[in-house]
Amino acid sequence: MVQARKMSPQDESLYFKARVELKINPATEAFAKGIKLSVDRGVVTLEGTVPSQADSKAAERVVLTVVGVSGVSNKLTVAG
Repeated sequence: MVQARKMSPQDESLYFKARVELKINPATEAFAKGIKLSVDRGVVTLEGTVPSQADSKAAERVVLTVVGVSGVSNKLTVAG
């Protein structure tokens, strides 16, 4: 059985901060629920489906504003 690696306290903090930012930012609040986040050593990975390419870029920009995030791996797909 393979166990998922537990996030460090710093990564866990970034996870929650990024999640909140996506939910409260006017550019991403409408589709934030559909975005799955993971964090590894300060790099946030975004997965899920968003309405448009512009929304994908908006989510990436919002997460990059979180203090402590060193990068974003955007694996979001566009619906359709």
